[in-house]
Amino acid sequence: MSLPIPNKISKTASEILPLILEYVKYLKLMTILVLLGCLTGLIYFVFSPAVYESRSIVDLKIFALPIATDGLDPRRLNRSLMEQLNSRQMIASTAHAMGIGKPTDSFEDLRRKKLRKVSVSMLDYATIQISVFSEEPEIVREFPKALVQHWESYQSELKLAFMDVAVTKYKNELDQLRAKIDQKLKQDAGFVKENSIAQVLIEQNALAQVPIDLLRVQYRLKRYVEVGNMIKSRLPSLPPLEELSLISLVKQSALDRDPVGSIMATGDIKDRLIGPITGTSQLPQTVVVQPSTVTGLNSWQQIEKDLRLADLEYAESSRTFLDNHPKIIQIKDRIRNLSDGLNAELVIERQKFDIEQQQLEEELKQLQSKMPEYADSTEKLNKLKSDFQLTQEGDVAWAKAYTDLAKNLTSMQFGADKDRVDLQFKGYSLLRDEDPVSPTKSKLMVIALALGLGLAVGVPFGLEQLDDKVRGLEAVERATGLKGLGVIPHSPHFFVEEIDRLPETETKKPNQILECYRVLRAQMMLEMANLGQPGRGKVIMLTSSRPSEGKSLTAGNLAWSFQSMGSKTLLVDLDFRRGRVHRFFKSEPGPGLCQLLTGDNDNLEIIRPTKLPLLDYVSRGTTIAGSSELLCRLGIEKEVEKWREIYDWIILDSPPVLGLSETTTLQRFADTVVFVVRAEQTPISDFKSALTQLNKSGARLCGFVLNDVDMNKMANHYNYYYYTRYYYEGLEQDSI
Repeated sequence: MSLPIPNKISKTASEILPLILEYVKYLKLMTILVLLGCLTGLIYFVFSPAVYESRSIVDLKIFALPIATDGLDPRRLNRSLMEQLNSRQMIASTAHAMGIGKPTDSFEDLRRKKLRKVSVSMLDYATIQISVFSEEPEIVREFPKALVQHWESYQSELKLAFMDVAVTKYKNELDQLRAKIDQKLKQDAGFVKENSIAQVLIEQNALAQVPIDLLRVQYRLKRYVEVGNMIKSRLPSLPPLEELSLISLVKQSALDRDPVGSIMATGDIKDRLIGPITGTSQLPQTVVVQPSTVTGLNSWQQIEKDLRLADLEYAESSRTFLDNHPKIIQIKDRIRNLSDGLNAELVIERQKFDIEQQQLEEELKQLQSKMPEYADSTEKLNKLKSDFQLTQEGDVAWAKAYTDLAKNLTSMQFGADKDRVDLQFKGYSLLRDEDPVSPTKSKLMVIALALGLGLAVGVPFGLEQLDDKVRGLEAVERATGLKGLGVIPHSPHFFVEEIDRLPETETKKPNQILECYRVLRAQMMLEMANLGQPGRGKVIMLTSSRPSEGKSLTAGNLAWSFQSMGSKTLLVDLDFRRGRVHRFFKSEPGPGLCQLLTGDNDNLEIIRPTKLPLLDYVSRGTTIAGSSELLCRLGIEKEVEKWREIYDWIILDSPPVLGLSETTTLQRFADTVVFVVRAEQTPISDFKSALTQLNKSGARLCGFVLNDVDMNKMANHYNYYYYTRYYYEGLEQDSI
């Protein structure tokens, strides 16, 4: 049961140790920052003046006077006392009384020189604490006592000076108030006599009904006008019965319920009065209350009822008799007489409607003429009420002011020689007049060391967070989700650029650089084993996000590693801009792939042999303006298919992805694509952008190679120890 614990601890250590080793490269910077923090503390200790401190205890007692004008509020008194003791004027005057500084020095001048800080605070309801900081020990000892004494003397002087002025002023104000009250009593006595308030109230009551009648008449007249306009707009198509119903409806009072025969509509009141505005002759959707549904019908309503019964009788009789039958003729005559009667009733109702509308207009004019009289009466009454209320309020205010002022004067005269607040200095709770509180060696040392360590940790951490460059294999795998195929350590160019190295000389002594390419070869063989194309060569394309990331060197040495195991290998340079595969073999660029695509040379003519019998290469050739567009044609794909029949492995050195378009096109005939990433140079953002671009084009990504890793760094040595020379040195010692 105890076995998982060591395994867990070992796993945690293996995860934390690489993170720690990442910061080892900042060791010199961290040391300098720690020393800088310590030096800052030392400079502050040497050049800052010594500051002493004292904390004093003062007892506080508050007494209530038997007669007081404002009552006793301990919280307000405490707040006022703290404001006075902490005021700049009180502290500065106390310092001047002690002879600290010059008499003309302000509070700010005293703070800059000897009196660093003075603060007064409440410890509880009966205890005050005075804290003093100064560069002189004598000031921290004597200033608290001097502050209490100076406050007491200042309060005594201030109170006596205030009493002399206040008592005289209050007596004069009492005399003025007494005279003012007498004058107000005389004015109030004549107010009721001079103003006929009862008569004004009678007039107001008589005119109070005018606004109500005016509103009622306006409302009824508005209804008459609206219905009259509606009738005019719908004539002559308006049926007599509906017109009579509208006239009957408008005659009802604005405050009454809808009369018998009113029009009941499904819409709002606007629809009932004026109908829908559609631009056509469509009638409003209304339902006329039939006379037969109510009692107490008008004459036209009775005629309408008889007419409706006659229509029903005609409809029933027409089913039995012909149109020339006497009974049918009799019914028609009765229907015609009833219709004429209904029209006659309509003429009468129209005349009544016009007469009533004229009467309402006359009544409206009369009521409007009375409104100014009503307004004058209302204004006069309101003014009298306001004046009367002000008079009464003024009497109360003058009487209250006289009572309060007399009470204040009595209280001041009684308590002129009495103190409410008593302060007693009790001693020191803390007195450091020999050992300064600042600067303290131990405290300053801790602060300086903390500052140095904070800088030593924070600055490298900030640099690491701001650095977006590729670091380790696992970090890139986590950031991109792409598999790491191998790590290529940093090595001299003259060694890795010698691609056509002979195997009989290189295999005698294992080399860590070449072994890294062999590891990459083994990874590629494992990845390509699932493609399953027996008898055909495998095509591997190497690319990068930006130029100068070691893509061509990796492609050349990968081709060398394949031929070293006995596979016939072809190295093809697809970079028409900066291709340099021909330099590895110390030859000229042309003729090459460019000449093949333009038709100047055939497939076999551009293939060049090397010192190694199983390794051939194809250079980019002699390029011309716009030759990179040749790579986007289908001709290159056909040539690669021909090479598949000849070679076991075909390594394609393609241009970078970002900023160029060739690689996203060329990947279509490659079995897989391998990314080359330069350690501590390629930004992760560029790598992700290039991967996104290839994924959109449907590329078959195999993984990436971390190139140019500096094994002299401790973090890299820890992570990739099996790539270092110590592995091979140990191998040589074992073989000896």
